[in-house]
Amino acid sequence: MTQITKKCVCIVGGWAVLGLAALAAEGARAHAQARSAAAPAATATTAAPAADAPAAGSLTPAKQVGRLNHEALDYFDLLEFELARSKLLEAVKLAHESGLDEDRILARTYLHLGAVYIAGYKDAKEGVAALRKALRIDPTVELTPAIVNREVRKQYDKARSDNAAERAAVETKIAQMAKQIAAARAAEKARIERERSPEAIAERARLAAAEEAKRQAKQQADEKARKAGDEHVAAARLRAAGVDPSKPNETTAPAVPADPKTDTSAEADAEPAEQTALRCPPAADMPARRPLALRCAVDQAVDAAAVFVFYRPVGREEFTPQLMRRSPQGFWEATIAPELMVSPGVEIYFEARSKKGKPLASDGSAGRPKTFSVGKA
Repeated sequence: MTQITKKCVCIVGGWAVLGLAALAAEGARAHAQARSAAAPAATATTAAPAADAPAAGSLTPAKQVGRLNHEALDYFDLLEFELARSKLLEAVKLAHESGLDEDRILARTYLHLGAVYIAGYKDAKEGVAALRKALRIDPTVELTPAIVNREVRKQYDKARSDNAAERAAVETKIAQMAKQIAAARAAEKARIERERSPEAIAERARLAAAEEAKRQAKQQADEKARKAGDEHVAAARLRAAGVDPSKPNETTAPAVPADPKTDTSAEADAEPAEQTALRCPPAADMPARRPLALRCAVDQAVDAAAVFVFYRPVGREEFTPQLMRRSPQGFWEATIAPELMVSPGVEIYFEARSKKGKPLASDGSAGRPKTFSVGKA
């Protein structure tokens, strides 16, 4: 080894002593004894320096990490960068496993690892990455004098600048998000205040009233359409019976006689006139649970005081009489309630009677009623 080489080794050894002092000041707590101020022997090359530190098992994780840094700096002094890198990576792994992710000793470890990459491997990319990790953990961490050279200082300054820019971008983003959150909260508060204002309450009441009026109008329109449909059905039945719904007979409505079931006069036993004098709807198929609208026309020659419809569910024995009403147009009308319109159907016949209850004309009879079939609901 030349005299110049010996001097270089001495200078590097001195830097390592300063590096250990900085490491101890920042929390490494290593119990390794300070290295001798004298430089290593000129013949020393690859052998690791002897350490009289306590056994690793008796040290805390932080102190073990500090000792690994100590050993790495020894290898750094001897230009054994692969061995230095190995010790530092072991220190990083131990720190993470021990929960020292935010500890200053881990920041110092990454700082040393960055210097090894830059000075030993000439790998600025990996070196800057390690330095930036160190500065994220501790933005105030400074380079250990033992590892400083011009290139390491240059990349350290770059890492600090990159971290500052990254931190500024994050802070800007956070500020923007805070503004957005504040604006959203203000908008929500304003919306709630608007909804609670007397004007908003009155407007909601107005809209509700308008909606209710619209619903009622639709309901009335539906009811009107249903009645119109019933009228259409009744008119169709009259036409089928040979009666023109637009030209009913014009007669004066007489007084309503007594119920034919309780009428015992001789006239009540008389045979009614032929069916053509009383024309009512023919039998048909009907939907279940829908009212059955009935309309009859009485011949002008028949002096009918009242018209009755007799009905019974299919299978029953007794007919129920119901007096039909005289319409302004001269028809006789009645409606069978929807609850009676059940499967399989209803049987119906009609009778026109005199003031004394005498049968004058009929359409069907108790023995031959009309059957209106009703489907299942």
